[in-house]
Amino acid sequence: MNKCRILLIETQYKDRLFILETLDAQGFDIEIANDETKAIENIQQNDYQLVITEHNSTQIDGDQILLAARQSNADMPVLIFSGPCTPESAVNSMKSGAFDIVLKPLSEDMLKKVVARALATTKSEHVQPKKISSKHVIVTENNQMKNLLALAKKIANSKAPVLLQGESGTGKELFARYVHNNSPRSNKSMVAVNCAALPDGLLESELFGHEKGAFTGAISRKLGKFELADESTILLDEISEMNMYLQAKLLRVLQESEIDRVGGHHPIPIDVRVVATTNREIETCVKEKNFGRICIIA
Repeated sequence: MNKCRILLIETQYKDRLFILETLDAQGFDIEIANDETKAIENIQQNDYQLVITEHNSTQIDGDQILLAARQSNADMPVLIFSGPCTPESAVNSMKSGAFDIVLKPLSEDMLKKVVARALATTKSEHVQPKKISSKHVIVTENNQMKNLLALAKKIANSKAPVLLQGESGTGKELFARYVHNNSPRSNKSMVAVNCAALPDGLLESELFGHEKGAFTGAISRKLGKFELADESTILLDEISEMNMYLQAKLLRVLQESEIDRVGGHHPIPIDVRVVATTNREIETCVKEKNFGRICIIA
């Protein structure tokens, strides 16, 4: 039986019942607060391993719940389950310390996975840190760089996608590895793909894999990089070079946490954290309709 104590703050009856039944079946100790005042009172008076709250409703301000949780216990993860929200709102919540923001509706599998990842961070405090190669260490005395590293470390525990933008040679991949190495996924190797190095047809197969016979030369099934990065992090280097068709497939990965192999007939669920880099001005690419708004930019 799980001894973890979880506070659930959800005003929608169906969502509350679904979350409660799913986590109760796993043996978690679930407490429910139906309004903001009660939720903050519970947080201040009790010790929880995890807080789950809806984002915003007439009765709940998710950011106030997050603030109360940070003030009570800065190490306690807070999961925010949200309806449609703006990227700016999501980014602000992540910067304020939310472990993750997950869009509703949730599947049972997604709920179990995101809760397990959040609780893993509380346990990882007592685990010996993974040794990191010296070539991936960022050493700096620059205050702006230190602030960026602090922000990167703060968002590392989340599953939210991250876009790193900067000129070539400025260390974008180092920052990507820094995010991965400070995340609960660091026990598995990060998988990197250079989106500019392959033609569109080959890039699709490289990312999503293919089934035997999907095209000429496909003599056997091939697992794509997303499947190989399951429960880890995938780095999409120079993502701005990806065409709009592949961006649409990537959007499905970000929204539904599943991929479709080339020539496949069924979606495959995956649990992957996406970090992307580009040396171009993304806002310019969006205005020129060469790039869609598919990532949360942190």
